[in-house]
Amino acid sequence: MDRNLLVGVDIGGTKTRIMGRRGDTVLFDKTVITDEWRIRQMEADAAKLSAIAMDLCG
Repeated sequence: MDRNLLVGVDIGGTKTRIMGRRGDTVLFDKTVITDEWRIRQMEADAAKLSAIAMDLCG
């Protein structure tokens, strides 16, 4: 069993898509409004996006 988790993030101007998979199995595919998490401060944005991804990973 593959225990590695791959998470991809696509940040767009209006929405951000976060997808996670293990092997060939998609575990989550979530779209959030970019303005809900992005404040255009690099460190704060990275921390918030990381927190969203970690929450989705469970």
